[in-house]
Amino acid sequence: MTRDRVEQEHWDSPAFLRVNHLSSAARASAFGVLVPTLPHAGSVGALAAAAWFTGWYPAQRRRMPPHG
Repeated sequence: MTRDRVEQEHWDSPAFLRVNHLSSAARASAFGVLVPTLPHAGSVGALAAAAWFTGWYPAQRRRMPPHG
């Protein structure tokens, strides 16, 4: 999904990989909460948080200066 939004020359950059790993971890964490709480409200909150983080973090990362 992330590669659809970023030009191919950035796919191997450390910044892209970090954003991709953190976004994947956020989604995995949401599903980790989702499974034991079905069909409770916690699952909806976890998915909403993961969706928000997936959009928010890349935008924050673009505003940061590049790392070493």
